[in-house]
Amino acid sequence: MSPIHLDRFDKIVAPLTVDVLVAFCSTADLDVRALADEVEEEIARALAPDELLILVRASAFDAALEAIDSSTQGKALIERLSGRCCVELLGYDAVGAVTGRKTLTTGGLVSNVELDEILRRGATAIFARRGGFVEASQSYHFANPSGAHTDRFMRLSNILVRQAEIAFLAVALMRRLPPNARQAYIDTPALYAVVSAVNEQWRTLRPEGGNLVADNFSSYFGFGEHRFTDVAASVAVISASSSGSLGRKLVERKGFDPNRIVHMLYLGPKEPGPHVAVDLRIDPNCNPGGFSTERRTFDVADCALCREDSTPISLKGDQFDIAGPQHPPLVIVKKDAPPKLATTMGRLAGTRALRVSLQARQLDVDPAALLASPEYQKRLDYLLRRQVPAKVDAVVLVDPAARGLVDRAAEVLGALPIPVERGAVSSMSEGRSVPFEGAILVIASVIGSGRLLLDVSRDLRNVAPKAPIIYLIGFAKVQDSARKGILTRSLVQTDNSVAHLVEYADELLLPANPVPNAWQNELAFLERNRTAAVNSVVPFLDKRINRLREASKPLMDELFLPDHVGAALPLRDGFVFWPPSLPGKNVHSQADVFFTISSVLQQLRTAEPAAGAQAIRTNWMQQTILSPENFGRFNDGIIQASLLRAARPAELDYRDDAEASTDAARLIRRIIENAARPRGEAAAEFLLALGTGRLKLCATDANVVLSDLPDAPELVASLMAMCRVERQRNGKPVRRRTRGANKVSTGAA
Repeated sequence: MSPIHLDRFDKIVAPLTVDVLVAFCSTADLDVRALADEVEEEIARALAPDELLILVRASAFDAALEAIDSSTQGKALIERLSGRCCVELLGYDAVGAVTGRKTLTTGGLVSNVELDEILRRGATAIFARRGGFVEASQSYHFANPSGAHTDRFMRLSNILVRQAEIAFLAVALMRRLPPNARQAYIDTPALYAVVSAVNEQWRTLRPEGGNLVADNFSSYFGFGEHRFTDVAASVAVISASSSGSLGRKLVERKGFDPNRIVHMLYLGPKEPGPHVAVDLRIDPNCNPGGFSTERRTFDVADCALCREDSTPISLKGDQFDIAGPQHPPLVIVKKDAPPKLATTMGRLAGTRALRVSLQARQLDVDPAALLASPEYQKRLDYLLRRQVPAKVDAVVLVDPAARGLVDRAAEVLGALPIPVERGAVSSMSEGRSVPFEGAILVIASVIGSGRLLLDVSRDLRNVAPKAPIIYLIGFAKVQDSARKGILTRSLVQTDNSVAHLVEYADELLLPANPVPNAWQNELAFLERNRTAAVNSVVPFLDKRINRLREASKPLMDELFLPDHVGAALPLRDGFVFWPPSLPGKNVHSQADVFFTISSVLQQLRTAEPAAGAQAIRTNWMQQTILSPENFGRFNDGIIQASLLRAARPAELDYRDDAEASTDAARLIRRIIENAARPRGEAAAEFLLALGTGRLKLCATDANVVLSDLPDAPELVASLMAMCRVERQRNGKPVRRRTRGANKVSTGAA
């Protein structure tokens, strides 16, 4: 357990954007080794920031300075960051005010960000990362204890996960507590953890002051019966609010001074006033990662959600507990695809550019194959002619693979300056007698998060502040439109009269890379259980294992296990997510189909809540599962296999829905029984999904799927046996049943 909490954000200090990394020490003394390890890991993941702010208690400030200066780890960290990052140590006191500030090294940009903004941004990031919202679906919404009906609510206990994060939230609360408060009335037991973290810090920051004693009045449910005493010397802490209604009741009915009521989390349309620990509202300057206050809230007597046949679910208890219905199993339809997916795949299918990596970046794109495509060349050439001016002062290569795009640009536009590699951008103006004023062309081959582009952007704003910049991106793997928008807005920002330009030659909505992915799971499963296969299948399994071990070679036409005769799973004409003019046969790769299904699922995962719209929702109490009906609707084996491998395991976990589990088992069993026919060509993939745990069924349903099947193809029979062995290894009952028999007997698989 690390005592260090990191938070990273971009702070706009016009005309620059400062990359700020905050390292908060949650313990009484600074653990320099833990600090160095956390910061080094962050730098390895996302490069060095412009500014590192180390936040410690005022009582530990001097000792922290000495520890950093005298320890091997501290010296190494400061030496590594010296000259390119401004490192500062900040100390805060018992009321959350900065009492000490010491610069440890200079070299980067300085944000001058205040502690209040650091706490607001950091707490908002924790709320987002830990899933602080509980959201409704199209079939149900929530009835708040206040009487209002709403489509979402905040739950503090969701975000109280790590000790360091709780201590960070406690600092935000400390800033709003009345100085003479001795007792805290809290509305949920979740706040005990935060009050405890306040007391732990106060013991070193103000040892003479004593602790804050907490007493839970159980929100609206215990409000009437709870005995409030000595309210003049107490403070009421409310976990979360969007309207302040509970606070007003405390003032009106229990005699609290409004200045002695603090809201831990607030997200409402009105200004929250001074007594809010964390304001979650979006603010373009000091909380760009915040949340919109827009939501659907209605009076119980006039609820539009109820009129839409949505069922109100009452929130119970002081933690807003609900047994809550799950989203109905989702059936994928054509309109669930991202906009323009069919058009995009009409260009990409058959280019051999899309492939599955067995290493960290599962969804891989080959820039050279893209550039060889006539359709891609036409789009790229048009962008170059349309957006790049005649005068180009410099060309920047973001990554080595972008050199092919530069060569193409030179063919279209004529001679270009010699490209500058990303690492040399900060020194590209050395020896130059005049400043850059012509356009600077920044070219990247394939991007995901865009972090490298932001690094180039930061350097260029220093060496060429007056030059127009054109960012040309060969291909973007977009996780969601919001992230793409943030990246684009950051890149175009300038204090010049016209914004910079960002152009994407092509893009796909794709998920982040899962760890481990389906192929890593397959390799582990086959290695564990190959001895359970029939002898004639072992050579095939060994060949497959050896191929999956070749992690440096991406997969393109061998993503999936073959059918019963060893043939690759085919795609027939009429794939709903591709344009009608694009035939299935002899055009696609298996990776093309997998990327298409991955994009559709990611669209469902990132879809904004909207009336009547489908979405995959995953949070503490809800998990949308993919309906087994999908495997009937999409009956090409290659599409079924793509769904099995592109879906997250939680989206194929049917154990909490007995009806869906039975339906899935019935369908899978039918596919296995028809393994020698086209309708059963993906039988091996279904068994592999069951064996690796990507697809989960109730135990009795799994037994039905894995019961004996006379005359099954050898690969299918072997995988069934391997699944049984895996279930035994995991301590699950294994039942073997022969079709037609009346008895089900328990025995070894």
